[in-house]
Amino acid sequence: MTISVHVVEDDPALGQSLVLLLKTQGFEPTLYENGESFLNALTPTTEGCVLLDLRLPDIDGIEVLARMKAAVPHLPAVMMTGYGEIKSAVLAMQTGASDFVEKPISPDTLSSLIVRTIDANPGPDPELRARFEALTEREVEVLRLLVDGLQNKEIARDLDISPRTAEVHRRNLTKKMEADSLSHLVRMALELGIGPKPEKR
Repeated sequence: MTISVHVVEDDPALGQSLVLLLKTQGFEPTLYENGESFLNALTPTTEGCVLLDLRLPDIDGIEVLARMKAAVPHLPAVMMTGYGEIKSAVLAMQTGASDFVEKPISPDTLSSLIVRTIDANPGPDPELRARFEALTEREVEVLRLLVDGLQNKEIARDLDISPRTAEVHRRNLTKKMEADSLSHLVRMALELGIGPKPEKR
């Protein structure tokens, strides 16, 4: 299976060179020019590995990393730093980065680093992911609210549906996820990186 690599780099020349290099090494790269565009593209089932620049024009790389880990805990990230930014690299690893690498990056280093990072972070079980992907959009919303600790009546009010409908969605998603209890369902959701429903803007 081809490994997806999400490259978050604001320097166009460096970003394109990394994408080209990754393609020649058999990876499937996607380039994001800033942190916000990357975070907006994240979903609970995002796979692969992230190459994240420490210094971005819109959001600091450490903040991007923290927000990414809050949304998709299983997704591994490697922080790309400039020469001499060791303190920042250590902070990145404390925030959740799997590793860091100084720029410029050699081809051999890049390939081995990505493979090592993926191997050390296998992510959710494929069968669990498949069960989650079978959920409807509404069932995913209900699941997020369950993880947030809401009861059926509160879920109904939040989604503007009847308590009976909320109960039906909850029963259906529990069956699809093959959960034998609420705690089991929540554990599976957390493994998948399903957190509380984002606040409406």
